[in-house]
Amino acid sequence: MTFQVIEKLHNLLTNKNTGPNIYKMDPMIGKTVRSQKASAPGYSLSSRTKVFGCSETPGAGSYKVTALNIYKEALPTYSITARNLLPCDTTKKPGPGAYCPENVKVNQKSAPHYTFGLRHSQYKGEFITDADADA
Repeated sequence: MTFQVIEKLHNLLTNKNTGPNIYKMDPMIGKTVRSQKASAPGYSLSSRTKVFGCSETPGAGSYKVTALNIYKEALPTYSITARNLLPCDTTKKPGPGAYCPENVKVNQKSAPHYTFGLRHSQYKGEFITDADADA
């Protein structure tokens, strides 16, 4: 039994094809080598290298609460606290000395009376037409 590993390996070593590390890419930042035009912006995706600690990240207490009245219509406000002042009527009322029963006159002329209906007058005559007289 004979192995021919040496011959095949020898054929691979004599192959003159180029490897993948021979090619060189144009630079992606600035002007390219082949033309003097600027290349497109380059982006890269990688992980963050700087690790933030818990003391450097903002917590819930570091943000301000914005009042709703700034960007919405104001809502009705209610409170559950006790009232300091008693609810009372603040209009002025006459005292006991303001009433004088002796100044009341029942026999004075009263206000005019209004009625709904016909006004009856003794001087008002009836309107008679010629047609009424012929009948």
